[in-house]
Amino acid sequence: MKNTVAIFVLVGVLTSTAGGFGESDDDLRAEQLEEWRDTLRFGIESQVIDLLDELESDSVDELADSVLELLELRTNPRLLRAGLRYFKRIEDPRAESIAARLLTDGELTHEDTALEAMRYLSESVEDASAETLEVVRSLLNVQSERLAGQAALTLGTLGDLDSIELLRRTMQQRREVSVRGNIVLAIGRMGVEAREASTDWILSVLKDTSEESTIRHYAADALGRIGATEARDTLLDLSRSDDDLMRAYAISALIELDAGGLEEELIAALRDDNWRVRQIALEGVGRAGHSAAYDAVRYVARRDPDHRVRSEAIRAIGELGEERGYEFLREMVEDSGKPFESRALSVDVLFRHDLGSSVTTFLSLLEAEANRRNSRIAQHIAGSAARAEHDELAEIYEYLLDSDDVSMLISAIRGIGLNRFDRFRDRIEALASDDRPSTIRRHAQEALDRL
Repeated sequence: MKNTVAIFVLVGVLTSTAGGFGESDDDLRAEQLEEWRDTLRFGIESQVIDLLDELESDSVDELADSVLELLELRTNPRLLRAGLRYFKRIEDPRAESIAARLLTDGELTHEDTALEAMRYLSESVEDASAETLEVVRSLLNVQSERLAGQAALTLGTLGDLDSIELLRRTMQQRREVSVRGNIVLAIGRMGVEAREASTDWILSVLKDTSEESTIRHYAADALGRIGATEARDTLLDLSRSDDDLMRAYAISALIELDAGGLEEELIAALRDDNWRVRQIALEGVGRAGHSAAYDAVRYVARRDPDHRVRSEAIRAIGELGEERGYEFLREMVEDSGKPFESRALSVDVLFRHDLGSSVTTFLSLLEAEANRRNSRIAQHIAGSAARAEHDELAEIYEYLLDSDDVSMLISAIRGIGLNRFDRFRDRIEALASDDRPSTIRRHAQEALDRL
């Protein structure tokens, strides 16, 4: 067994018996962190890589300084990539200089390492230095399509407005669809700040019928993201295109522009043969609150042949915020003949938008499902209740505390702790007693700590 795994197992055992050894949780944590630091300093590279993967998975940010020191000294590409993934996971920008170094040092930089470095910069660094931006710009001219394309996306995500003209020239010079497409996507990632410098160029790409269709799709998307209202009429025309994906991208861009007067187009799009067009139209109906489309959306939620579209219709009904829609969703939850996915999503939407008025429905369904072993819808309601905060949930928790199902009982305990319902303190204290299973005791103690 790998040493890092052994460390986790050992700590788990110590944690479960901490009372017997007289060590506090803080002491155990300190010991664990020290073990990890030693592995980072003295472990062989395979051990270090395994540990970095574990630290990334668990978002252990206390060791950022040690990992940073490690990356400054090591040259193993796999280890460097694991370290960058760790910093990306904990959203720590301090590895920027290391990422930039990896993009310039030819001896260290494997293509996969360079890609990981740029992904890290994109996701974790908000205000990149001029030196870092210049390094990324230089990669637009490399032969590798993967590197050049990722460089474009990275510049877009970093909001490097000074690179817009360079991106435009690079698009003229390169022929690879993947690179040129990523350049257009990069403009969209820059957002409304790129509108003035990019609208004419990206609109010309959209209008160019000789251009690759994928790139035109991305151009429609980018125009919506940068807020190019000048493109509204062109996008409206393309929302009726023979190209299925173009219709979808055009509708999405119009929604992004918050262009008024789209009710007819959105309702028409709900009848489109392409599922993606219907899904995007539903996003627009919900976002804009088009109540006039309610009957069409309800039909789609019940009858559309594609489950992804039905799901989006359920979300849209929630966004419309109408009582008739909430009542429809409650009926969906209660209808055992409907697909579980639709019922579960209806629960989620009601928890988000109309929980107070839906508690009675959830409680009735829990009671009706009580004799069904492993009822998925009952478990989903209980799990949702464990993560929600609302005064009305006390009724559900009180019912679940009497459940013979351990998962249901734990959901009630977690929800009571989250909502700090002190009225249940006596019952939670009883569940924390020594004669209860360890899992229940642990959750009960955590709830008591919150009360």
